[in-house]
Amino acid sequence: MLALTACGDGADADGDGGEAESESEVETDVSVDAEVETISEGTLQICSDLPYPPFEYYDADGNVVGFDIDVGAAIAGAW
Repeated sequence: MLALTACGDGADADGDGGEAESESEVETDVSVDAEVETISEGTLQICSDLPYPPFEYYDADGNVVGFDIDVGAAIAGAW
């Protein structure tokens, strides 16, 4: 469930309802220039902070399990 609320009277100082007078263009560069280093061929290493069920936790046998582990396994399987 998501609930959002806001307060306001629908007008600002000049009485136009708060509409923007001009639009400004924002340019965002989301590219990353980073080198990827293979630590060990065929191995995906993931850091995690245990225990935070259902994301990551120890099962009854002491194995690390959870959503984050499953996502990591899916990523590794896709590579």
